[in-house]
Amino acid sequence: MPAFMRLAGIEGEATDSQHKGWIIIQSMSSPIYRSIPEGARDQQRTKGETTLGDVVVVRDMDKSSVPIQQACANGTFYPEVEVHFCTTVKNKQEPYLKYKLKDVILTSYSFHGNSTGTPIPSEELTLGYTKAELTYVTVDPKTGTPQGQVPGSYSPGEGRA
Repeated sequence: MPAFMRLAGIEGEATDSQHKGWIIIQSMSSPIYRSIPEGARDQQRTKGETTLGDVVVVRDMDKSSVPIQQACANGTFYPEVEVHFCTTVKNKQEPYLKYKLKDVILTSYSFHGNSTGTPIPSEELTLGYTKAELTYVTVDPKTGTPQGQVPGSYSPGEGRA
């Protein structure tokens, strides 16, 4: 399952025709937390606050690593960051899950390497944002034809999906 991220002004090593120059990623997590008031029962439990955790991206180091480190250290603002998770259909990478994060700042960066094990160090970066838009695309595995989309969004400032 290839996955790609686009950060404006930072060139990655993706060669896929639809994602050329995007940053290749191994995984992404996007936590959402919902507090439940202490002692709440039944529907009272829905009165808690929702908090979106920073998106966490794990990837192997490549030519985009140094610019990513600098963007984190400098507090670079990105109006939008895109992430696509793809599946292979007819020898072509088709996105089946698309994320658009709005008003993004890299909130942390760390790399993990050692003298044994994998030859390429991995890195983890977190992205703080104000709004997430996501779309799941249903693709026919035989024809590659998109069959529909399931959109969604959430803005913690607005407190609703």
